[in-house]
Parts: sequence; structure tokens; C-alpha cells
Amino acid sequence: MFKKLLCIVLASITLLVCLISCGGGDAPVVTDPITDPVTDPVTDAPDPSIVLVDDGGKTEYYIIVGKDAAKTVFSAANDLKGDMYNAFDTSFWVKRDDDVDARDTEILVGPSARAEATAATEKLEANTYSISTDGKKIIITGSNDVCVAYGVNKFIEKYIDGKSSLTKLLIENEVGEVPDGFEILNDGWNDMNDFPGTADIDIGYMIYKPANYDPEKKYPVLLFMHGNGSRGDDNSHIKQASASIIPTLTGSAQYKNEVIIIAPQCLKSEQWVICDHTVGEYTSKNIAQCLAEAVQVFDYWFQRISYDENRVYLWGNSMGAYASWDLMQRYPGKYAAAVIVAGCGDIAFAPQLAKNNIWIHHGDIDTTVPYSGNKKMYDALVANGAGDNVKFTDYPGKGHSIFTAVGQNMTVIDWMFAQTLKK
Repeated sequence: MFKKLLCIVLASITLLVCLISCGGGDAPVVTDPITDPVTDPVTDAPDPSIVLVDDGGKTEYYIIVGKDAAKTVFSAANDLKGDMYNAFDTSFWVKRDDDVDARDTEILVGPSARAEATAATEKLEANTYSISTDGKKIIITGSNDVCVAYGVNKFIEKYIDGKSSLTKLLIENEVGEVPDGFEILNDGWNDMNDFPGTADIDIGYMIYKPANYDPEKKYPVLLFMHGNGSRGDDNSHIKQASASIIPTLTGSAQYKNEVIIIAPQCLKSEQWVICDHTVGEYTSKNIAQCLAEAVQVFDYWFQRISYDENRVYLWGNSMGAYASWDLMQRYPGKYAAAVIVAGCGDIAFAPQLAKNNIWIHHGDIDTTVPYSGNKKMYDALVANGAGDNVKFTDYPGKGHSIFTAVGQNMTVIDWMFAQTLKK
């Protein structure tokens, strides 16, 4: 009975409240008490920028490369070091990953023992680079050594060059494709021992890219074939005194930005052409391994450079002169002209070569490669119809070492570049 009475009372109160709230009376509106909202303290979001240099002009950053990093990667890291010094006027040291303990303040260049570098590299597809951050670390890597170097150049271009007034960098994560070919090489000489595009060959080689290279322009190409004494695997062949044609061209205002040069290096234990050079003549056999690999290098770049197919030239010294003869014999209709210095070819090919543009040079007391070999070749070319297109210059009283004289002779160089492929 009591419960029923209580329910009636509560229902009556509820009805009264509803009537009042709906304007059925003058009683005040009943509301819940208002309380101030409770909020957590507001904190500033973390600054996403990276502080490379403190207020005192110092840095705690090291540039880290892998213990076994290729020369291409190490060179790129040193370029970064130099550009950062110029931008921020403080020293950034390049360290191998096994030389220093890991720290928060590192710029990781390429694959290394650092977990962050490994993780970033493993995410990449072929022919790509990435720039990213992990905490305070900056990670620049690529799917191969050339891609790493390209990523470093992109980082320098985007964040370092022209930023001398900044000590903080706001770095955006970036993954990009790397252009395939000549555009990614440096102006001037490039050491191609670590270039992945021709990684399946054993020989090293150097390639010269003219400044302000224009892919819309057609460039002449010089293929420089060195002599016996310049064999090796260190690409020192272009620095030898016998390679005087190289500094003559690259120091010439007329030619230095107008020609592409490819200079392969024969391995120490091999020859461009397998024969006894002291005989002064030989019979062609199968192409030698190193020369075949040089052809592979040439063909790789002919697909990737903007060049004039009618202006590909051979310059051969001694053993390299044998190589130049051999290339003309094996690939007719390829070379616009050849300068042959103290070497010889297979006389059996004289009928085929008689229409080629060839300038032969030989010292008449040469005992290393007999003068008689080149003279016989010249006579055979003339006998098969060669005219002014074939020249022979002897050097009275001179032996084998005429390379400097010929390589510095602008008359010879001008003649060569004036020739075009005979159709």
C-alpha cells in the first residue's frame, strides 16, 4: 500500500514539473548545476625541425657511412660534409659506422650497420632514393650506390644550398626515382668502378662529362685506349704521361665542354689484343675478354648519352693502338676516325679499312712495337684505294714514346674532330 502511494506522489511531482517547464505555470525552470569543465594542461607540440647547429655555432652531428661503403657513397658523404661546412660554418665529420657508437645525432648515408639505415634501404624499389628522419637522425639512402649519391645531391640541393642563415631543418620524408644515365654523373671525370649499371664487367673505366651537358645536343665521343704500361684496376691510366691527349682536350677551351670521353682500363694480367706486340704484325683471333668488356661499356653508354653517331673517334696508344685497329676491323662503319700511335693491325683487313679516316704515327727506331708493322699496314691501305683519308707520320730518330708529342698536337686533334663517318 505504501509503495502504491509513493508511486502516485512521484508521478504527480513529475507531471507538475512537466507542466511548469511547458509554460503551464510561473514556477522557475529546474536545471542541473553548472560546473566548470575540467581540462588537461595544454602543452606545445614537439618541434619537428632538426637543430643541426646550436646557438654557439657547434654541431653534435656525425655523417655516418657503412664500414664497407663504396667509393661512390663515401665521396657523396664527403660532398655533403663540404656543403654543410660552407652552409653552417662548422665542421661535420664523416665516420665509418664501426668507428663510433650510435648516437641520436647522425646523418646516415647509404646502407650501414645502423638499424634505421637498413630499414629505410629495405623499403626501396629499384632505382630509387629516400630522404627521411627518425627522431633526430637524418637518413639518406638508395637502392644502389649511385642512387645513394643522387639522394645526397637532392638533400644538398633541397636543404643545404643557400640555407646558410638556418640552423634548423624541417625535413620532409621523400622517396624518388633516379634518372637513368648520364644526367646523374658529375661534370668532368667520373670514376666508374662502382657504377652499378656496368657492374657485371671486370674492368674499370673513366667517363668524362662536359660541363652544362645538354641532352638535346649531339656530342662527339672519344674512346681512349691506353697502352701496356697503364694496365691495372685503379683507373690511373688517364693520369699517365702517355695519356697526354686527355689533359690536352680537357684543358682546351675549344673542346673541354664539347666532347664526351670514355676511357676503359685493361686489367694488369690481360691485353686488349692477344698477340706478341714485339713482332709488329698479327692475325686476328677471337676478341680478347677485356676488349669485349670495353665494348660492353661503350654500348651501355651509347644507349644513354646524347651523341653524334657520325662522330665517334678512337685514340689508341701502343697496345691501345692494337685495340683501335681491332675495333675498326670488328665493327666497320662505327668510327668516324682513328688516331693510331705506335701500334699495328691485321693487314688482312686493309681492303675493308682503306676508306676509313686514319692517321698513323710511329717512331722510326721503335723497338717496342716495330715501325715496320704500321708502315706495312699503311702501304696495304694505299694499295687498296686509300687516299687523303689515311695519313702516316713518322718520327725520325724517335722510339716508342711519342705519345706526348702526338697527344699535344692540336693539328692532329683538330683533324680528328673534323672527320665524320663515311657512309
